[in-house]
Amino acid sequence: MRKRQFFDNSPNRSLTFMTNADYATNLKFSSRLNLNISLNYEYRFVNTDKDSYMYALDRLADMGVYGTLPAGYVDTFDPDNSYTSRTIENKHTLQPNLLLSGRLKNNNVFDLYISPQFAFLHQHFDYWRAGRSYLVSRNNFLTTSRRAAGRLTFRMVPSTDESRRFTFRHVLELSYNLDTKTPDLVHMIDVVNDADPLNIALGNPDLKNESVNTWKLQWTFTPHTRTLNNVLLASYNYTRNALVRGYTYDTSTGVRRNRTYNVDGNHTASLSDNLSLQFGPRQQFSLSNEVSYDYTNYADMIGVNLQDPVKSTVRSSNVSDRIKLGWQLGKQNISLIGYFANRHTTSSREDFSDIDARHM
Repeated sequence: MRKRQFFDNSPNRSLTFMTNADYATNLKFSSRLNLNISLNYEYRFVNTDKDSYMYALDRLADMGVYGTLPAGYVDTFDPDNSYTSRTIENKHTLQPNLLLSGRLKNNNVFDLYISPQFAFLHQHFDYWRAGRSYLVSRNNFLTTSRRAAGRLTFRMVPSTDESRRFTFRHVLELSYNLDTKTPDLVHMIDVVNDADPLNIALGNPDLKNESVNTWKLQWTFTPHTRTLNNVLLASYNYTRNALVRGYTYDTSTGVRRNRTYNVDGNHTASLSDNLSLQFGPRQQFSLSNEVSYDYTNYADMIGVNLQDPVKSTVRSSNVSDRIKLGWQLGKQNISLIGYFANRHTTSSREDFSDIDARHM
């Protein structure tokens, strides 16, 4: 079967208007405690027009030469796979920023930074296809945290060190981020797009917003000599109502039906430690070690020879260690490097085979 199509994707235009206002102040409670406050308001208006007209040139007896439109191509207009659309968005965003800084005893300091973002988004989507008009109108209250973090820096002096010459610096940081993603409005239109007969696109009017939550905890240890540095980092990420492009596949016809879904279960966790050390009479030797562990759980919607897709989960874990010993000999540097990695991937579906790879 021969298929030849021409798409006229015009006009395609967008108009954006944006304005914002800022306010900032500083409150000093004492010589040891300080608060910085800022507030930002933003209004954003977006109007986007998109037209796409498809012509099924394969309907003509003579399709002409590739790159040149044949005579009479206008008569092959395919309204079922042509559309016009207009998207109007009004977004009000309010973002306060607070930074609280303080100094404790022994020159210890702490910082608390909070930057949430609150937004009201109204989306209006007019879509015309095959002589029928579709409308999607959504009101979204979006809460986002670009960064909410606390940091504590403190120094410890060993009681056995009477000269107080050696001090050890510790930095603890805890942060939380929240990100929200709205679905593509065209994916919410309940229409069938079969312009490509082997990859049919379907709409899903019941889509929800996706939210991504990320936590991080980091500890940094450094003595005042700075010949030793160690960073320990732990992080966890969880996605609620993840927007995934799932599909069903018919092996007898080769047709794939694509649709956007909301799924839960996407999360990642990681733990890493980076150590660096310099030693020797002239600090000519260096040692570094990077060890990490990562775990990922990814959920998708897949169906093979099924009417509807089913949830599929892929789990992957990875452990790696890289150690390096260096010797600075004049202008020359001699290094010895060792690396180990172990990766294991499994799937909850029978049509996925387990993978177990080890590298040394």
